[in-house]
Amino acid sequence: RLGPLAYGIYLSHLLFIKILEAVAAKLDLGISWRLDVCVFLVSAVLSTLLAWWLSRWRPTRWLAV
Repeated sequence: RLGPLAYGIYLSHLLFIKILEAVAAKLDLGISWRLDVCVFLVSAVLSTLLAWWLSRWRPTRWLAV
């Protein structure tokens, strides 16, 4: 089901990972495996939503598919 969005997810996931890592550093959360898992899960969801949203709008469809 998400196959057509895979490339868009791949391209956008790093954006969310870096943003979330910067926020975690700003909040002085430190390094832990729990934070890494949370960053992974949130970035996976957000990059999937972004790729899905971009694929729905005609002018940006080429960015996600």
